[in-house]
Amino acid sequence: MDTEVRGVLEASSLQPEQFTEQDLHFLQVVARCLDLVIDRAELAERRAALAVENAHLYQDLANCEHRLREMVEQVVEVKSTPTIEPLTGRQREVLQLLAQGKTNAEIAAALSIRLTTVKGHVQHIIAKLEVTDRTQAAVRASQLGLLPESSTRPNAPEQSRPVI
Repeated sequence: MDTEVRGVLEASSLQPEQFTEQDLHFLQVVARCLDLVIDRAELAERRAALAVENAHLYQDLANCEHRLREMVEQVVEVKSTPTIEPLTGRQREVLQLLAQGKTNAEIAAALSIRLTTVKGHVQHIIAKLEVTDRTQAAVRASQLGLLPESSTRPNAPEQSRPVI
């Protein structure tokens, strides 16, 4: 290629009248080839620059995708978590005893409150947990994590009774 470039440089130093038709044609072909080489070099430079630029874009796109996935997971998590009206402290106490299988009378005695008050708390608990009875309330409360681990197991009798 160095020889061709020299030929072009040497040819450019001559007067236009000294060129033959064949020389002019050759110079035009060489000029077109140089244009192509220059165009290809510029194109390669642009591609390299775009590759660097695109690397940042691809990274940004990957980051956006990651953040979007996290947001979708949070939305799914929020939608799958049922929203219930919060229970009062007393309602939670009643619920724990209810989950242990205690009767309303036993709950009233344990909490030193009236039987009618216990019945009212049980009705409110059932309504807030959106169930129809006290057994479903205990199950639902357990599913929602509203009960301590020990609340769902009735107290074991101190001595086992003989079966008759």
